Amino acid sequence: MLAFRPRADAPVGPTVPPYRGSGHAQPQPAAPTGRVSEVLAALSVVLDAAERRPPGFAVRSAYLAGRIAAELGLPEERRADLVLAGLLIDIGTTGPITDGSTTDGPRRAHGRAGHQAQPVHLSRPARATAAITTLGLPATIARSVVESGERWDGRGPSGARRDHLSQDGRVLALAALVAVLGHAPPPADVDRAVRTERGRTLDPGLVDIALGLGRAGLWAELADTSLSSALLALEPTDRVRWLHDDRLDAIAVTFADIVDTRTPRMGRHGRRVAGFAVRTGRDVGLDPTLLVDLRRAALLHDAGKLLVPISYLEKPGQLTDAERRVIEEHARTSAAVLGRSRALARLAPLVVAHHERLDGNGMFPTLADEPVAMAARVLALSDRYEAMTAERPYRSLLSPTQVWSILDEVVGEPMARIGLRALRRAVVEAP
Repeated sequence: MLAFRPRADAPVGPTVPPYRGSGHAQPQPAAPTGRVSEVLAALSVVLDAAERRPPGFAVRSAYLAGRIAAELGLPEERRADLVLAGLLIDIGTTGPITDGSTTDGPRRAHGRAGHQAQPVHLSRPARATAAITTLGLPATIARSVVESGERWDGRGPSGARRDHLSQDGRVLALAALVAVLGHAPPPADVDRAVRTERGRTLDPGLVDIALGLGRAGLWAELADTSLSSALLALEPTDRVRWLHDDRLDAIAVTFADIVDTRTPRMGRHGRRVAGFAVRTGRDVGLDPTLLVDLRRAALLHDAGKLLVPISYLEKPGQLTDAERRVIEEHARTSAAVLGRSRALARLAPLVVAHHERLDGNGMFPTLADEPVAMAARVLALSDRYEAMTAERPYRSLLSPTQVWSILDEVVGEPMARIGLRALRRAVVEAP
């Protein structure tokens, strides 16, 4: 049985150190838990949708870049990094980026302690570079992602042209142009598209190499339903970037920030929910391993919101029934995306329930694993509290008294009441 602790000053066991970026990594486990590419491939689904790319765009970009890199005979490390660059090709397109504040503390209804981070509208290259740096990946990956948006003839955003662009960036630009045509493009259409851009957007030499690969069957390979598995096979075994705890934390933080910087009002919602959830979970006695899962789930709980139109999220008036259904679907979408990755699948049961009812009539009473059920309630409570203490376009800022009154009214079942009391203590004790 889970030992719930009613007092905030009771012993709570080891703390869970926050992720501090690649320069302050947590101790590495004895063995990796998977590949970075496998997790990024799973999460790329929501980036594709957010940027209105055809489904599977990033995976196809990565696969094509890897195949072209192999044909060029590039060193193994560059081939492996080009695969990751393809998966991250749209990482800088969603913005703006908020300021450098990383606080998880309470956003109060009044006074300077509660001010929200103001959005800073950075360029796509700056956003991509910042995200890839947070992931702890090398600057060469960031450069190739940025330069994939340039043109061979120098008419791109920076004006750089020809050999002033990295070869990896030129490869990725070609891969993206093909990938955007869909999962089973007619070979003749692909040939026409790359020939049209030869010497304009694309490096002529690379176009000629790609056309040769196309005649050998590369374009047809894009229709393979197991392309994600084939993609992993392109990574040279001794150059795979493996997934340790510090990098999984970095991925969770990066995607939380991507979600939260789509609109100026979100601030650092994911980070703040994670802070409240960990403190509350520790108070009710969740073990350290489950606290780590809870923190990652809190960071990634809104990944499915990347599929929700910004106009719905920022609508100042009442939502229509159809708009509300789209927004309500994001919890299940988030869980489904996490379930695509073996390293993230264990977070799905926590994430899918974060908008469930807390009065005893929702799905929580059906969860058999008591610690996981409690962690799911903690996430749901933390998400509600953070959202209600933030300004939203459809209502004015609520006072602390109003927030606790609303939560007291909607939280009815005994386990959720325990969680609510712990959340109140966590808010009071927050830095």
